[in-house]
Amino acid sequence: MPFGMNKTKTAKELGIHINTVKYRLTQIELTTGLNLSNMDKVLGSMLSLKVQDLYRVLSENTALMNW
Repeated sequence: MPFGMNKTKTAKELGIHINTVKYRLTQIELTTGLNLSNMDKVLGSMLSLKVQDLYRVLSENTALMNW
């Protein structure tokens, strides 16, 4: 979440109500089991997603190059 985990600023930037931000964050926590107040876990999850995206892009480009 942008703005240093500030829900009010995030809601304003997204143009949605703060309760919507809170609801969505709760849904993310319930779905993933990730505690969003634990910044070490959040950072680890973000890095994992970025590495996964990078791997996918590299795999696609390698497949095209070997075609």
